[in-house]
Amino acid sequence: MVARKGQGTTQRGKQRARKRPVPELSPPQSSSDEESWPIWRKLQQRMDPLGGARAGQAPTAQGGRQPRRSTRDARGHRRAKLRALAQDIHNKLAILEAELQTDDASEDATAPSERSTETEVPTASESEASSAAARGSNGAPGGGNIVETPTLQGSDATVQGAGPTGQRGSGDSSSGGLVNWCEDAERVINMALAPRTRRGYSAVSKEFHKFRESVGLDQIWPVPVDHLQQFIISLHRQGLAPGTIQGRLLALAFQAKAGGFPDFTSDFRIRKMIEGLSKERGRAMDTRAPVSLELLKGIGHQLGTICRDEYEVSLFQSAALVMFFAALRISEVVAGGRGDWSRAALQMADVQTEDGAMQLHIRRSKTDQWGKGAWVMLAPCHDVGLCPVRAMEEYLTKRGAEPGYLFIHKDSSPLTKYQFWKLTEEALRKEGAQGQQFGTHSFRIGAASTAAVLGYQPMDIKRIGRAPQVRRRNHIIIIGHSFVFWAGRYAATSPWGSNLGLDDRALVEWKGRRGMLWSQLCRAAAFGRQPPDVLLIHLGGNNLAQYPGKALIIDVVRDLSWLRRTYPEMRLVWSTIIPRQIWKRARHFWSVNKARRSVNREVGRAVCGSLGQVIGHHRIRHNRPELYRPDGVHLSKRGLDVFLEDVKGGRLCELQQLEEEHGK
Repeated sequence: MVARKGQGTTQRGKQRARKRPVPELSPPQSSSDEESWPIWRKLQQRMDPLGGARAGQAPTAQGGRQPRRSTRDARGHRRAKLRALAQDIHNKLAILEAELQTDDASEDATAPSERSTETEVPTASESEASSAAARGSNGAPGGGNIVETPTLQGSDATVQGAGPTGQRGSGDSSSGGLVNWCEDAERVINMALAPRTRRGYSAVSKEFHKFRESVGLDQIWPVPVDHLQQFIISLHRQGLAPGTIQGRLLALAFQAKAGGFPDFTSDFRIRKMIEGLSKERGRAMDTRAPVSLELLKGIGHQLGTICRDEYEVSLFQSAALVMFFAALRISEVVAGGRGDWSRAALQMADVQTEDGAMQLHIRRSKTDQWGKGAWVMLAPCHDVGLCPVRAMEEYLTKRGAEPGYLFIHKDSSPLTKYQFWKLTEEALRKEGAQGQQFGTHSFRIGAASTAAVLGYQPMDIKRIGRAPQVRRRNHIIIIGHSFVFWAGRYAATSPWGSNLGLDDRALVEWKGRRGMLWSQLCRAAAFGRQPPDVLLIHLGGNNLAQYPGKALIIDVVRDLSWLRRTYPEMRLVWSTIIPRQIWKRARHFWSVNKARRSVNREVGRAVCGSLGQVIGHHRIRHNRPELYRPDGVHLSKRGLDVFLEDVKGGRLCELQQLEEEHGK
């Protein structure tokens, strides 16, 4: 009996295989030989360069291709090669272990002090113990890398020792790389913060470290969520406001992200705790009182009885008038302290006089951290006691042209925030306003309140205070028949969204009416005094089957011209008529389709000439059934996607042109 090919061996071959002795070091004689052979080869290829490098020799390449052997000889040859490979690897590992032991002994004998400063690598048992501690503290398995709390470097210099893994290192490793890079990287990261924010974050980091020490919590990073929850409850019991607590969490989040850890403060439980505290406390009222014109004049009179000479009176009075009439913050006018050399406050070179007015250059502010700068103008006032230009001219005459800070004392030392507020507070007390909540920001609040009393609009008041401009969203209305009706519904329930992903730039209003004809457009487009910025029209398809094409062209151009004359600032967008597989109440399909092309061509020419813009739908064709519903008229979901893509592309062009016209 002859055995079939691929189904085993003959009886004699089986007996011969059973009699063959099994070598002691031979790998398993099974199909795993074929699978393990590449692994052994890769292991040998990894060992050869290592052994050659330790011996000072280059690795040798393998010989040419071996002659082809039979299946039985090839298996025996591979088993022999595996035994040889195993023995070779064993010998090389023994040599490497002996050399490492020799190197360790020489290092212990020559430099024991250097080895004592190195960080020990945790063993497997220690790693398992730390992971178990992390799981126990987090209340959940896993939890990321667990390291000790980074060491802080000063109270106002840096937030933490932010290395690539959250631990401080010298940056000088045996594997190469830039020397002492870690400190420079940490310094640059902290320079992204404002000096005051940097000092505040450092104080919060120390506070959190002391809190965990006081309650017996481990100093591990990333911080477990239950540690943060206890910290929040502790701050709440101290009477801190939810906004203040959230500021503490922002500092910890920065420290974590600077150390290479994830932002653990964004956990669902932490966010809901802050939300619950805010609802429990309610919105706090702003109790800061504004400085009025009468009170500002009273401060000027009281400074004459407080200051020691006329120069100091002129110094403080001019600084107060500049803060009020220019609506400036205290940090934009005077230095933060005697050691403040940031030059962020007003400098002598920032003052320009022209045509009886005075211009001041604000180098940096709270809302301008990048230092783009802004110019503010001081206009003369008919009241001599409140004129900022007159007060500044008198002060500059006494000050001289010495470069540096604009507001300085006689000894050239800068006027600081503390000095300005202490004398202003004393003047307010003598004026009888000590019972109210005044502060350095009261001058800026008073400027806004006075402008509102004088009848300034809110946008003008924001412009005076250089508040960040909020981009105005353009209003877009889309009018049409059932295509617009179903497109608006589909966009609202799909990833497109009602605004097609342009929420920060436009507000879209869908006005679709099923069965709508062109004659109903003028009534639907009666906007009164508040027309939209863009009007997109998709109509005319329902008129083709029962209305002559030439007459429809005349009506469309006439009505679009009327809209253009009535609302000259409104942009018109004509959406071409989409082909259909079935034209209801039509005698001949091709005649209606020909009229559709004529209407699109002639109306498109008129609109592009002087009326507005045109959106085409060239990808929607009647010979693509996947774009239509079974009725052959309305668009399917795939067809609506194509329609919305065309509409969004046309709207983006319109929005870009509008923003260029408005100077945004």
